[in-house]
Amino acid sequence: MGLRDLTRDAVIAAMAEHDELGQRKFCRKYDAKPSKELAIVEGRNLYDVAPIVAGAHQIATGSPVDLKQLTTGEARITELMSSFGLTAVQPTVARALVEAVNFGEVTGVEEGRVFAGRRELYDADVHRALQDGIVGTKDRGAESIVLSGGYEDDEDHGTVIIYTGRGGQDNKGRQIDHQTFEDTKNAALRTSMFTGEPVRVIRGSKAEGYRYDGLFNVVEAWLGEGVRGYRICRYRLEKCGSGSSAADLETPVVGQQLPKGNENPGRRVIKQQRIVRSTRVAEGVKRIHDYRCQVCAVRLEIGSYAYAEGAHIKPLGTPHNGPDVPENILCLCANCHVLFDKGAILIADDLTVSRSGEDVQLRVDDSHRIDGEYLAYHRSIHA
Repeated sequence: MGLRDLTRDAVIAAMAEHDELGQRKFCRKYDAKPSKELAIVEGRNLYDVAPIVAGAHQIATGSPVDLKQLTTGEARITELMSSFGLTAVQPTVARALVEAVNFGEVTGVEEGRVFAGRRELYDADVHRALQDGIVGTKDRGAESIVLSGGYEDDEDHGTVIIYTGRGGQDNKGRQIDHQTFEDTKNAALRTSMFTGEPVRVIRGSKAEGYRYDGLFNVVEAWLGEGVRGYRICRYRLEKCGSGSSAADLETPVVGQQLPKGNENPGRRVIKQQRIVRSTRVAEGVKRIHDYRCQVCAVRLEIGSYAYAEGAHIKPLGTPHNGPDVPENILCLCANCHVLFDKGAILIADDLTVSRSGEDVQLRVDDSHRIDGEYLAYHRSIHA
C-alpha cells in the first residue's frame, strides 16, 4: 500500500479534518510528523504533505500507513497532487502563495460572469478553494465566499445576505452542533468586519454553475441561534454601493422628556456604509446625559458643539429587529460605540461594564431607563 491508494476525495477530506482539529491533534490522530519538505496549498491554507498523506490513506483504505514505506519523492507527490487539482510545492514557495493578498475585484473578471465549476473559480482566482465556502485567514480577513443555498440558516435578500459560518453541519447542510469564531474561516469573515476589506460573493451550485456577484462588506458578525437550536456564527453582508442598511424613523423631542419612539422602526435607503444615528430619539438620550459617554465619561467637544452617538443595544434591522426606543439606546462616544457594536464592550444586568479586562460601572440617569432584555441580547450575540 502506498500513494497509489490515495484518492482526491480522501485528500480533501483529510485537509478538512486537519482544519477542524488543528495540526497538532491531526498529527497525533494519524501518528504522523510534519516532514517540512513539501506543502499542499489550498486557497489560503497550507498543509504539510506527510500528515495529509497519512490521514488520506487511512480515510481511503481504513488502515494506517507507515510513512517510511511510502515513496515520497517530491516529483511523484507533486504530480499526484496536481492530478487531484491541488498544488504541492516547497514550504517557502507555499507560504508566499498563501500570503499573497487577493482582496477586491479580480482583473478581467466582471460581475455576472458564470463559471462552470469550482475548478474554474479557483483557476480564475475568484474563489481560491475547491472545497471550502470561505477563503481567507484570521489575520487578514476573508477574500471570498460561496453562497450555494446549502445551509438552512442562510438568508439571501439580493443586496443583503445573512450568511452562516462553517462547522457543525452534516452532509445535507443541517446543523447538528455548535459553531464558534475559533474556527479559522469563521474568524476570517469576522476579521473582514474590522478591516473593512470587501468580500467577493459567488452564488450557485454544481448543477447550475457559479456566478460572480460582486463585492460585499461584512457589516456585522455575531453568535445566534439557528433554526435547529444550535449556536451558529452569523454575518450580515451588504453589497458595496447598494446603500442597503437599517435606518431610524424620527419622532419629536420636547424638552427633557423622551419620546416613545417606534417599536418597529422602518427603513430608508441611504448612501453610506455605516449609519452614525442621529435621530430625535437618540438625540433625547444624548441630551439626558449631556453628551457624555456612559462608559468612559468622555465628553467630546468641537468648539461650542458637543458630540456623542446613540448606540442601539439590540441592533436595528434584519435579523435582530431591535426597537428604536430610549430603553434600547446608550449615549456613547465614537470609540466606545464601535467597541460596543463589535462586542469588545459588554454590560451585565447590574450595569457593570466589561472592557479590555477592566470593569467599570455604567453611568446612568434616573430619567433614562435601560432595558435588561436588550443588554442580555447584546451579550448573547457577542459572548
